Amino acid sequence: MSTLGLSQKPIYVQAVREAPERNGIDGLDTLETIPDAVPTVFTEPPIEDQLAWHTLWPESHKLYGHGNELFSLRCDHKGELVASSCKAQSASVAKVWLWEVGSWKSVGCLQSHSLTVTQMEFSHDDNFLLTVSRDRQFSISTITRRDTGGISFSLLARQEGHKRIIWSCSWHPHTWL
Repeated sequence: MSTLGLSQKPIYVQAVREAPERNGIDGLDTLETIPDAVPTVFTEPPIEDQLAWHTLWPESHKLYGHGNELFSLRCDHKGELVASSCKAQSASVAKVWLWEVGSWKSVGCLQSHSLTVTQMEFSHDDNFLLTVSRDRQFSISTITRRDTGGISFSLLARQEGHKRIIWSCSWHPHTWL
């Protein structure tokens, strides 16, 4: 059985690389008109149509841990750690999971919110993680990388910030904690 891409269309080794020409029924896609998902090497910046047709990737790993569908995902600047959050209606589900890039193993969970964490942002030096949530609070957690390769983390601050949901967050480009 062939590998499935994100379109759930099989990926064949000998797949056709070019999208078929459309004839009079532009805008109507069928399984016959969708090109096979084969990696394409671009020699110039791709146009939107090329991106839509040629940039599907086969699934290589699944991250198990969240009870609901993912809502937010963020990678640190060094490319070593990924933080993920899911839709949540309770504090027990509103955890932020931390994953080690490469092994894709969970290195821990941060719990500081009671509803869906809507966005996360690592600080410029990757020592802090800022999270905001539907519970109208923002949190800052410290992340410490040990010489032995382990990671420790703890909640540094949690503050109610607004009267409504906080959808987005960012670090000031010239500010360090």
